[in-house]
Amino acid sequence: MAKAKSKSEAKRLATLAKEPEKTEKIISKFSLKTISWKFNEVVWNVQMTIYAELSKAFIHYSVKIEFDESPFLERIRQCENDMINLETDNGMFDEYKEKDIDQLQAQAEEIKAQMEKRREECQTIEFDATLIKADWSGTNASVVFAVNDEMIEQLNKHKAAMSDYRIVMEPIIN
Repeated sequence: MAKAKSKSEAKRLATLAKEPEKTEKIISKFSLKTISWKFNEVVWNVQMTIYAELSKAFIHYSVKIEFDESPFLERIRQCENDMINLETDNGMFDEYKEKDIDQLQAQAEEIKAQMEKRREECQTIEFDATLIKADWSGTNASVVFAVNDEMIEQLNKHKAAMSDYRIVMEPIIN
């Protein structure tokens, strides 16, 4: 176990080392900040900003980086809401209503097709990681994970498309 240099560091290490009664899964948007490796280390460090509040920090996580369909689903929901509003609008001629509703249905179908295409393009990346640093700022957390080198190629391959992904972090309890 790491040795604390101060009381606050000792408290932080004690918090990190606690075994929780219940684990919490974190599902959030994130941004990949840096991927780094130091000559004297055997693992890679991956720094991310997680756009969710971490109420607790755990040492080991099962991490899944997967396609985030929520922006697409929100746009589809908006089309559906607009269709409902048009159907109940008594001040509009039926001919125009039908035309607008047809356009909204076509738009929703196009969004669904785009979503499925992006889902196929966005490969799910799964790995176990060790949390080596966490900084909280409001509802965001900056984290640094130590990961094995076989994950780096996948992360690098998809890093330009990370805005289409979300992160799912689940603590690993031994």
